[in-house]
Amino acid sequence: MGPDLDHLPPLQRAALERVVHIVREAFAIAVSRATQPWKRHGEIHRIVLFGPLAASGRPVANTAARNEPASDSTVLVVVSHRDLAAMPKYWRPAEDAIRHDPAIDRSVTILIHACDEVDAGIARGDAFWTDIARAGIALYERAGAAPAFTAPFSDSTDRGEDGGGEVAQGQTTETAHAVLRSWAARVDDALNVARFCRETGNRRDTAFTLHQAAERAYFCHLLVRGGYAPRTHNLTFLRSLAEASEPRLAPCWPRAAKIDRRRFDLLKRACVDARYAPQYAIEIDDLDAIAASVRALRDAVTALCSAWLDERHLPEPHHDERREAHHDERRGAHRR
Repeated sequence: MGPDLDHLPPLQRAALERVVHIVREAFAIAVSRATQPWKRHGEIHRIVLFGPLAASGRPVANTAARNEPASDSTVLVVVSHRDLAAMPKYWRPAEDAIRHDPAIDRSVTILIHACDEVDAGIARGDAFWTDIARAGIALYERAGAAPAFTAPFSDSTDRGEDGGGEVAQGQTTETAHAVLRSWAARVDDALNVARFCRETGNRRDTAFTLHQAAERAYFCHLLVRGGYAPRTHNLTFLRSLAEASEPRLAPCWPRAAKIDRRRFDLLKRACVDARYAPQYAIEIDDLDAIAASVRALRDAVTALCSAWLDERHLPEPHHDERREAHHDERRGAHRR
């Protein structure tokens, strides 16, 4: 893991310390009220900063020239039990407190996973996890916690100097192509629904389904390239993750003009506000421009993922392999 936060300005380091304090305090309060032993004795093993802010030695806030907001902070909270990660009520107070804390000047995305999930991802060679293990910065580690992270790296997961990486160790020929086909089809499904909503004059549902299409496109990219996509609807976060591994996705969302940034924000908000906020409104011109960007994203993800797999000598599987991969995928979906 990365060594420290020396590359960050003092205010950003102080903000991250505040994030750690809020997360630990909120979690301690939550588990203190639990009655089941595994909950009451639950622990946070470590809190890890990853993403652009963890990129030691690189410019941190060189976004003004591109008219972009400062980079979001993304932290991974590693807990002792899987069920602790799947309990929103344990983490919502921390997220709310962070969102309204004046000392924290940027958006913070929190991912919660159990130790065994993280170690399993590293052992499989999933690029998402191995990148965090190599470049993430530990903001907090429980006394006596195992070295971060405990799973061994696979030689096949060496990212190389170009950052191109290899297919995750657990990603077979069948699954890599099956994931691409399945998620690309789901993007098309959402785009078709959005088109229907647009034709019937339902702007809010059009915006919501366009959000779903964009979210699925990023999931497709992340699952094919890294074997993992975080459990989040935060489109800004998904975009940042995807563009970090494939900068050629960035032109799908123009950023230079204020109207372009406003439209992306409308799309991001549509996941919740288009369904539940009476004041959410969006114009037809905005919807059409957003739809064009989502279609461009769909095309770019499909083309770039296909080329990426071809470069790694993973040809399209034969018919029998496709059918078996489809059955495997359906079984996995039922298990989830």
